[in-house]
Amino acid sequence: MKTALNRSLDRSAHPWLVVLMPKVTMAGVCLVVPKGSISSGRTWRTPTGQLITVTTPDRPVPAIPFELFLWGWGHQLSTQEMDRNKEWRAASA
Repeated sequence: MKTALNRSLDRSAHPWLVVLMPKVTMAGVCLVVPKGSISSGRTWRTPTGQLITVTTPDRPVPAIPFELFLWGWGHQLSTQEMDRNKEWRAASA
C-alpha cells in the first residue's frame, strides 16, 4: 500500500524529487519506487529517468532545480531545523 508521500511523488513530473527527513536510516525509509529503479545509496533513478533522493537538512542544498517533499517531521522543530528547512524550501522549484 502506498503512503501519502508515494502518492505525491507519483503525481510529480519534476525530473528530481527530494524527500527531506529529519533523520535517515535506510532501514527506516518506507518509499516505493517504480520497478526497475536503480539505487546509488540515497538516490534512485527510475526507468523514466526521474531521480528520487532521500536526504536530511544537514546535507548541502543542491544548486540545481528540484521539487521538495517533507516527510517524518512529527516532532517540534528546533530553531536550527526550521532555518535549514527554510533554506531547502527556498532552493526548491
